[in-house]
Amino acid sequence: MTEGHSRALRSKIQSAIEQAQEERKREMFRQRVEIARSGIRQFEQKHIQEAVNLFYTYIRILEDWKRVPENGLTPANFDMQMDIHELLLLSGIYWDLAKLYDRTKTKERYNEFVVYLDKFVIFSKGMPFQALCSESMRKYISNDKAVHKEEFKKAYIRLTGSKCFIATEVMEHLDQGSFERLTRFRDERLMPTPPGRLLVRMYYRLSPMLAAALSKAPQRVRTFVASALDGISRHLGI
Repeated sequence: MTEGHSRALRSKIQSAIEQAQEERKREMFRQRVEIARSGIRQFEQKHIQEAVNLFYTYIRILEDWKRVPENGLTPANFDMQMDIHELLLLSGIYWDLAKLYDRTKTKERYNEFVVYLDKFVIFSKGMPFQALCSESMRKYISNDKAVHKEEFKKAYIRLTGSKCFIATEVMEHLDQGSFERLTRFRDERLMPTPPGRLLVRMYYRLSPMLAAALSKAPQRVRTFVASALDGISRHLGI
């Protein structure tokens, strides 16, 4: 066999390998949604390792298809209209992974938890389903399920754009409607008037320091503040 024939044969073999890899890639992409749904079913049945493996597989398929590095997916990789169902699915999977890794204790797993929580915010903020995602996070914090509670609270502020720092700090003790009533009072009663806007600016200036102090306060103090906010919110007429 001449050198030219040898090169041609190697080229043909390489081409066949690449075609097979591309076909496998397309086939995996076609199966991705079912893989994700299987992961969700395993998660609901509390088969944690199986769920994590399937979630990983789904995300890796998308990363490979979009030609981005590990954890490199962003909403910019998708069509906001054509891929809205995929974006919702991906947001939900990042949320499940964040909750799963919230329970882990090693530094490596904590870092993964931070990544998945960040991805959940990125794939939820500004989406048509943002309100649903915000409420899921609020309930998770309020039901006292979060281990890394401060990280979830910061993520909640990023997701909602809320500056109700004190209410967010004690949100696990607040009644369900208090946060919404306080927010509406700010937007509908205070912000339209000059005195109201001044009051809001003063609150934004002082509340981060107060919230930081409140985060270190005894539980009875936090419960008292939440109860006071509940009482105030119920008398706002909103």
